[in-house]
Amino acid sequence: MFKELNSNILYLNLDKITKYQFYQQYDKIKSFHKIILDLRGYPNKGVREMLTNFFPNKFFNDVFFKPLIKEPELRGAEWKGGRWLYKLTDSLQAKIILLVDERCISYAESVTSYLKENKFVTILGHSTAGANGNVNRIKLADNFFMTFTGMKVKNPDGSQFFTKGVQPDIYIDYTIEGIKQGKDPFIEKAVEVLNK
Repeated sequence: MFKELNSNILYLNLDKITKYQFYQQYDKIKSFHKIILDLRGYPNKGVREMLTNFFPNKFFNDVFFKPLIKEPELRGAEWKGGRWLYKLTDSLQAKIILLVDERCISYAESVTSYLKENKFVTILGHSTAGANGNVNRIKLADNFFMTFTGMKVKNPDGSQFFTKGVQPDIYIDYTIEGIKQGKDPFIEKAVEVLNK
């Protein structure tokens, strides 16, 4: 999950980093000027620690909207907005690339959108899943369950988020040859961009 790549680049796999590991590596993370954050999956507990310590909220608008239901079928519903508010504890003096793809879903998309809107990172990869919001669950007959999103999520500019996701700044894809050779084009491209 922590790996030093060539040219003094730190690679962090955000799927795996725990709160304990984040604090254990805190000074090491701060010492790097080029960082790759890999969020091709779902973030672990250490991600929240990174946000609250290194990435203060500067521009983030309301993106999460919960309905105040007054009538059936959402007739006359009012949507109450919300946002993340993180205050600066410390800061990173680094150029940061965030790797994402379609496995980046729900909370991972919130993290991606937050980092992009506040201009902390350059996003490289595919668009994210476009499926964010709290999950509601209803038990049906014969022990079946139905789940659905109980929250409206928009992009910070107010545009549609569902099915669109967060768009990368730099699009990159896997290739059959690269997979055969065990290469990761996302990391290779991120290293190239950081070394420019």
